[in-house]
Amino acid sequence: MLLEHQVSDEVGILYGLEGYEDFSRDNRGTFQNGRQLVDYTDISLFSEAKWKAAFFNLHAGLRYEYHSAFSSSFAPRIALLRSIGDWNFKLLYSRAFHNP
Repeated sequence: MLLEHQVSDEVGILYGLEGYEDFSRDNRGTFQNGRQLVDYTDISLFSEAKWKAAFFNLHAGLRYEYHSAFSSSFAPRIALLRSIGDWNFKLLYSRAFHNP
């Protein structure tokens, strides 16, 4: 699910929610948990703000992710963007979580 809100001509905010349910069955043997069936839940909430200034654009975002088997994580992101003629420049800081 995604929701976008344009606060003004210069500022926009994006909100989102994602959810996944993964499962697998192995009829020939068992998984590490000793069962023939495993299932995982992955839920993410995120938000991003975009600000268009006179000389640059700033994007800042937050993402929270919960995984039923591997715990949860919090990932910030910030980007500074600038276009000069045909050239585009981006300075970016971000953290991420990847399920093992």
